[in-house]
Amino acid sequence: MGVCISKITEPQPEITMDPMPIVQPQKGNHLMSSLPAEPRRGEKKRQAKIEVLEEQIHENVVKQPKEKSPFDFQMILNAFGNHFMFAQLDNNDKAKLIDDMYYVTAKNTDYIFKQGDKATLFFIIERGDCKIIINDEVKRVLKTPAFFGELALMYHAPRSASVQALGDCGFWSLERKKFRKAVEDIQQKAYETNRKFLDQVKFFDFMTEEQRDSIANVLITLKFKQGEIIVNEGDMANSFYIIQKGIVSVTKQGQFLRYMNQGDSFGEQALFGNCVRGATVKANEEDVNLLSLSREDITTILGEKIQLIIYTNMQKWAFEKHHQLRDLTKMQIQKIVSNFKIKTYESKEYLFSKNQMIDKLIIILDGQLEFDGQLYNNGQLFGDTFLQVEESKRKISSDILTTRKTTLSVLPFKQFFECIGGELETVVKKNKDRAGSSSLLEKRQKSNYSLLTLEDFIGLQLLGEGTFGNAYLVKDIPQQNLHVMKCIPKVNIIANNTERHRKNEKQVLELLNHPSLVCFHRSFKDQNYIYLLTEYVKGKELFDVIRDLGLLNSYETQFYVAQMINILEKLHSYHIIYRDIKPENFIVMENGYLKLIDMGTAKVLKSRASKTYTIVGTPHYMSPEILKGKGYTFSTDLWSLGICFFELMCGEVPFAGNEDDDPYIIQEAILNGRVEYPQFLKDFKAIKLMDQLMNRTPELRLGGSYDALKVHSWFDGFQWEELEMMEIKPPHIPKLQQPNYQEIPFLEMIKRDTCPEMICTVTVDWDQEF
Repeated sequence: MGVCISKITEPQPEITMDPMPIVQPQKGNHLMSSLPAEPRRGEKKRQAKIEVLEEQIHENVVKQPKEKSPFDFQMILNAFGNHFMFAQLDNNDKAKLIDDMYYVTAKNTDYIFKQGDKATLFFIIERGDCKIIINDEVKRVLKTPAFFGELALMYHAPRSASVQALGDCGFWSLERKKFRKAVEDIQQKAYETNRKFLDQVKFFDFMTEEQRDSIANVLITLKFKQGEIIVNEGDMANSFYIIQKGIVSVTKQGQFLRYMNQGDSFGEQALFGNCVRGATVKANEEDVNLLSLSREDITTILGEKIQLIIYTNMQKWAFEKHHQLRDLTKMQIQKIVSNFKIKTYESKEYLFSKNQMIDKLIIILDGQLEFDGQLYNNGQLFGDTFLQVEESKRKISSDILTTRKTTLSVLPFKQFFECIGGELETVVKKNKDRAGSSSLLEKRQKSNYSLLTLEDFIGLQLLGEGTFGNAYLVKDIPQQNLHVMKCIPKVNIIANNTERHRKNEKQVLELLNHPSLVCFHRSFKDQNYIYLLTEYVKGKELFDVIRDLGLLNSYETQFYVAQMINILEKLHSYHIIYRDIKPENFIVMENGYLKLIDMGTAKVLKSRASKTYTIVGTPHYMSPEILKGKGYTFSTDLWSLGICFFELMCGEVPFAGNEDDDPYIIQEAILNGRVEYPQFLKDFKAIKLMDQLMNRTPELRLGGSYDALKVHSWFDGFQWEELEMMEIKPPHIPKLQQPNYQEIPFLEMIKRDTCPEMICTVTVDWDQEF
């Protein structure tokens, strides 16, 4: 069939993670399944799934209408204080959770739950005793006010033991979704507070937004009382500290040096290598709070050469602040920066002498230059005024020298022009022309869909049937344009508690405005359905195309992976996390280029500092951080990109491939396994990039920025600008058949396909946004 949108591979109402316990990585040698000598791509498409937190209670207890007395409140608060899982909550947070708890009972000999059952509740015993049974053996007896079932609070895992009532029992119970929501709110609030604080610390001035986001993730809060020593003079140094609250005193050899206050920092030399503390720092008042960053954490995020990373960021910053050089593309600036040479000069050392020709572009990284009575400081450019001057007029009238020991970044003019591909004025003009053309390309020629009703559409064909609804090819009567109408029965939305997901899908679609992203026109609703009208994308799924092509070579893979990178860069710039990157969700259009479709799993994050916690995606493409359930952000999409990259070149997914759909095996392989590359893959630069994208440390996948990703050595010589303008010849043009349509009014087609179970007999208010 010569059509293509997503085959409506809708998310399932609840991810089949219940038989798949969340496990922490353990030592082992779980390798990818061996690839055959002649790899064969699997034909089975993999479905996306979403964990819905509005879950059914599985435990065998009866809810009772009992109010909490002050005694009950204190008993529960004491129980919370005895468990590490509640340690991160302050008393206000604990009080909110206690408010969410309700009273349940069980009769003598009843099993509250059995080993292997699904888990949803945590229990504190208010009266009675319970015995813990594992593999039919009684392990211990719990008495008031003991608690059990705490693992259910964090993981959607089967019960590891059975619990039986000894006599009639009463419990205070807490639902997993309530606890997780509280922890997520606390973690997010702490993250956002730390992230804002980093913007006030000078040490991080020359780090990118992405790098600060990653660092905020690993900051640890430390608390000290008055008189407590934070660091001792002469001790080995391995952490950097930022004062979040309070005052500290600094002494050296017993002599007072100064006080430090909120926003001040100390110990930065510890981040650059082995050294000892040069002074003693002590808390000077009650409740001194510090944010601590270890050398191990920052090197995991930025790599070993931290000073080099800071210098690289300073170079980019100098270009972005320059009145003309900022008109170079990010890719061009990245190429220039990667060619700069860093050199340190002594004080009063001459760089150029009077009457010498200026032939280099210079950025001051640390120190100061003097020229013709003017001083140039950190982050400033020198030599930029000579870039567009004839060579014969580049002589200087006075010496250029350092005023103190100075570190500079230096690039010969000749290399500069090679990096940008010509003379500065010509290249800048070309960039502006391209930006204008690209802007016009992104402005879709949209008709005024606001005046259309469902009666204005002709139904042509049922394109796909999914768990939650169908997709139809339709034609609008006024302009005879083809579209896709996605129809979702309200009864399915209600039954599966997916109201929030549907609203989120519409919110994502409304933000999209790019040639490589499906275009949304508008939504409709009636008594029985929600309707989403999008553009009709004629083409073939990448899933099917790569099965037509077989194994892709480096050139073919570059063409598709580069487009995926551009698409993710655009989505992430909208603060949209996609969460289901896989070949089934890309269409190879009639012109051979990709378009991303089906936004059912995408989500808008509030900010770059936000995280989300829902377990969502297609199992083989899920990142480790999604499976661990501890929060994730945009870098999860880069992991999935790495899986696709591997699949294009190697013929199968790297973890638990060979059509294995056992969730235990998939999760075990992703969390505990390692990638093994087939012997036939000889492109070692590609392997290096795959390793980066599938790094288990999320912060290392991007490599600092999308521009840095695009200048990875595997992309040497690749024409990114031409790709953006769709000027590169595609490796494959899909062969599409001309379908025969039977035209009938769209509403008649819907009536034909609506079974009695799809009739919605209740009135809802959540559909007001559609």
